[in-house]
Amino acid sequence: MAVEFTQINGGRFINESALYSYRCSDKGLLLPFISEYTWPEEVRATLYFIGLLYCFLGVSIIADIFMGAIEKITSKTKKVRTLMYKKNICKIKFLFCISRPFCFAYVFCVYMAQPGAEEPAIVEVRVWSDTVANLTLMALGSSAPEIFLSCIEVVGNKFTAGELGPSNIVGSAAYNLFGITAICVMCVPKGETRRIKDFKVFVVTSVFSLVAYMWLLIIIVVISPNVVEVWEAFVTLSFFPLLVFLAWLAEKNFCGAPSKIGTSKQELRDLEPDDKLSEDEYFHNGHLDHDGLVRFIKEVKKYPGLTDEDIAALAASKLVQSQSHSRLWYRVGAVRKMTGGRKTQPQLSARLTKSVAQSSEQRRVPTLPVFVIPDNNNSGQEPCSTDDATQALGLGQLLSITSVLPASLAREIEQKARKDILRRKQIAVRQDVNAVIDFHAASCAIVENIGKFEVEVNRKGSMDHTVKVRVESIDGTAKEGQEYVGVNQVIMFEPGEVSKMVEVAIVDDKQWEPDEEFYLRLSLLPHREDREGVQLGKISIMKIVIHSDDEPGVLQFQRRGVLVKESCGTTLVPVVRKNGADGEVSVKWRTLDHTAFNKKDYIGGEGVLTFKHTVVELNIEIPIIDDMSENKDAHFEIELYDPEGGATLGPINRTAVTITSDDDFDTVISKIRNLTNANLHDFQVHHETYMSQIRDAFSVNGGDYENTTTLDYVLHFFTFGWKVIFALVPPPCFLGGWLCFFVSLAAIGVLSAIIGDLASIFGCLVGLHDAVTAIVFVALGTSLPDTFASKTAAVQEKHADNAIGNVTGSNSVNVFLGLGLPWLIAAVYHSVNKSTFYVESGNLGFSVGLFTILSAVCLGLIIARRTIPYFGKAELGGPAFPKYMTGFLMIALWLIYVFLASLQTYGYF
Repeated sequence: MAVEFTQINGGRFINESALYSYRCSDKGLLLPFISEYTWPEEVRATLYFIGLLYCFLGVSIIADIFMGAIEKITSKTKKVRTLMYKKNICKIKFLFCISRPFCFAYVFCVYMAQPGAEEPAIVEVRVWSDTVANLTLMALGSSAPEIFLSCIEVVGNKFTAGELGPSNIVGSAAYNLFGITAICVMCVPKGETRRIKDFKVFVVTSVFSLVAYMWLLIIIVVISPNVVEVWEAFVTLSFFPLLVFLAWLAEKNFCGAPSKIGTSKQELRDLEPDDKLSEDEYFHNGHLDHDGLVRFIKEVKKYPGLTDEDIAALAASKLVQSQSHSRLWYRVGAVRKMTGGRKTQPQLSARLTKSVAQSSEQRRVPTLPVFVIPDNNNSGQEPCSTDDATQALGLGQLLSITSVLPASLAREIEQKARKDILRRKQIAVRQDVNAVIDFHAASCAIVENIGKFEVEVNRKGSMDHTVKVRVESIDGTAKEGQEYVGVNQVIMFEPGEVSKMVEVAIVDDKQWEPDEEFYLRLSLLPHREDREGVQLGKISIMKIVIHSDDEPGVLQFQRRGVLVKESCGTTLVPVVRKNGADGEVSVKWRTLDHTAFNKKDYIGGEGVLTFKHTVVELNIEIPIIDDMSENKDAHFEIELYDPEGGATLGPINRTAVTITSDDDFDTVISKIRNLTNANLHDFQVHHETYMSQIRDAFSVNGGDYENTTTLDYVLHFFTFGWKVIFALVPPPCFLGGWLCFFVSLAAIGVLSAIIGDLASIFGCLVGLHDAVTAIVFVALGTSLPDTFASKTAAVQEKHADNAIGNVTGSNSVNVFLGLGLPWLIAAVYHSVNKSTFYVESGNLGFSVGLFTILSAVCLGLIIARRTIPYFGKAELGGPAFPKYMTGFLMIALWLIYVFLASLQTYGYF
């Protein structure tokens, strides 16, 4: 027989068969695609490891699309027609068996019928029960790589059992139960707890997770050692529908009386933090309704500087938080975060985050003459400059829920605000963070022979940079050059400088004339760099009256009534000085409630107005609270009393301020509603069209570039190829999501085969046994999205169900489908061919037995945490020391499993 030789690189000749028969070349089903005979083993191992990681990202991305199909399928609803019988209370239960396996819908309706009423009612119900969906399609979505890997390994090995698939099943179960649970226990914010709500379902899935692995031991060690028969494989697979059915019964309380193990609604509420109890304050059950939106807008309108778009972004974020989410939603969010894709909940831009944060901390400004209450630190003569405490209260909760600030910082803001309320007599008015420039008074009067006098220009707000404004004169009845010397100059405020004086010269023509006036106007400079960080205040035009009167004057309001809209923010009520402007005089003022009330409709109180020499007009500044009332018509009064300095009160010593609702109230609400809906549409789990799917694949962060981070760009770069390939999968809009379901499932199968080959060859190259590679590398890689999903659910959810409630169910499904299905296929194949399906019980039996013992310890610890007050009577969170002690113990259980299982694999015992 002739031996063929091939020349390598123009040099030596080798046996051609050696090109395809070298170390680890026979470990893969599909790989290697080309001969790697000449490659250094270190290079091969590195490339296979990188390829393994890259394929983990790929299978996560296609699983994201697969989850979108599942979400489309399980969100299907149907309308049920019922009757209201002639009874006071009619309880009707419906049990539907839909034309697909293990799909149940359940409706429990209570009707309060009027005597003699008999009218049909339409109730819209979900076709898929939450528990059934979690244990079937959603469990399949999260466990598909493990299940496919096991099936492909059996078929690829010519229907003989391998070690990679079963070891991956057990290794993933160990990491899910020990590792993910440990992370969820420890990541709950300080002082908070999370309990499992559907505890009966958790008990059922926990029992089945133990039974599943005990059953494996029985069939491969006791009943038929090292052999799996057809009936054993069939029973293993049959446990899956039995699990689904019993869990569904537990969900519907068909399993006896309600649980007594701390599952009452009141107990759950007592254990929940305050911010969790109020999540539905605005949007009940996650529904965007008119009243809830109005209440939310009233709350956020307290924080100045927010546009309608900003409010819509906050509303969308709040709405998403108040909705009930499935584990699928959290898993998709975790995958997209790992791959730089579109996030599943609205993100607040850096600008909005900064704006809202500043509104909570930068509320210290000079106010009208109001003084603090005397205490140990204050004499009672200090001007009141305070945090806007009433607005800060509740802001911490809002920021925490919308992810603007961490919960700890939000709570600190609230605590500071509450302390401030006890110290302060009146809440201050917030000004903008820009430098605000205006005149010290709206009007002043001078005598014609004064010659020159100075006008004061004040600066408020930001003091940390240099600003410039222009001051110029405008003719009134007094003409420039005849009665006064024109003014046109630029004044500059240095950092920290609060006032500037502008000199004005009056022309004395020695002739009698009636009183005349002219004006001074402030304006911003035309260049952009001179306009940044500065704005004009409310008194940007000052009236100057020229007359010869030397009396102290009469003080009164300019008019008897003022009409303002509730959205005006602040109203200025002018007080004028007539019949003289000589010397310094003052007058006290106070607000009087009528149909409008202080601290509810406006911020009033009392104060003192001081008219300096020549000043003839000052304003009382009253903040108006915008409570977004649709038909508001309330009023209060301001009274002048106790004048000093020789001045007297005029006839208009009281004025009424009437607050009316906005004409465009409905327009504002409608606009914000539309913007909120648009935000929500962008963050749905699945895509409705090919175009949106492809656009998201090509765009980092789904096209939301304003909120894109550097990490998003890096992750998008590395996953771009996968995104483009999988964008060709039909979107869930076709055939109710089923076409996308099966196509993406097939893609997961192909990737699982490649992952199996990569893992086997990599393990072979670095000297690792297939079982060790499976329980460490493959188990961690396939479970990484579930880790991030569970952590996010533990932090954001009210309950622990989506964090750890599905772990035991997923572990059970892994055994029943991941081992039951391939073993049944192989057992039937061998039965038809009159042979035996062998499954070595050595490594697998030890691994399963060890995991069963450790999982019993872990589940016992979870039950103990739920029932013992020392742990906070909750599965997750609680007091710091017990929380971290539990987490470290669970991590230790996982390390013990990996260490002992690895030692046994290498024959140490």
